[in-house]
Amino acid sequence: MIFRSPLGQIVATVIGAGQSEPEILEAFRNHWVEPRRLEARRLLRQAMKNGEIRADLNPDTVLDLLYGPLYLRLLLKHAPLDEDFADVVFDVVSPALAASRSRE
Repeated sequence: MIFRSPLGQIVATVIGAGQSEPEILEAFRNHWVEPRRLEARRLLRQAMKNGEIRADLNPDTVLDLLYGPLYLRLLLKHAPLDEDFADVVFDVVSPALAASRSRE
């Protein structure tokens, strides 16, 4: 998991620095976060189109639901940030994303 690597610590440091230096946070969003979210949005929209997940959801909200807990643990370090936790987050969120068979 990238957040557990040295790069993850750089991400945490940049986010922390961005709290008092808004231009750092803006650059991070523009050059790190947004390119990844752009691709993830594309994948989510395709899954919606294919009927694999609900089409009534905002892709940005879905991404926040999936990544928010990871960023929280990255920044606060109050509990382990590991693959088991990422799996739990996905297991909790994924049923809410599932396309209902009754809508087809």
